[in-house]
Amino acid sequence: MRVPIRLPILSPISWSMKGHKRFRSGAWRLAVFAGVDPDTGRKRYLFETVRSPNNRMGAKAADARFAQLIAAAEEGRAPAARPSPKADVLTLRELAGRWQRANRPRQDQRTGQ
Repeated sequence: MRVPIRLPILSPISWSMKGHKRFRSGAWRLAVFAGVDPDTGRKRYLFETVRSPNNRMGAKAADARFAQLIAAAEEGRAPAARPSPKADVLTLRELAGRWQRANRPRQDQRTGQ
């Protein structure tokens, strides 16, 4: 004799999906539903790209950022900026200066020109 299994009835809000993540082209792509625009009635989403490998550690990093985006969307605020992965990023001016110093004409030791 089979006994029917009774599942708890959940409200649509508690079980609805907040967004999705997927790995494409070397990065995790995150999208989180951020509500409906009151003026146009269109759905709004927060999008983010997390550059990490397609392994367990990369998925954990993407999940952590995904949770931050969901929390920001539920509170109705803009998500906090991610810390820059490279703190020593050069500006175009600094990069051009380095290139000019490396490629300037050099004086010949013998003639001085």
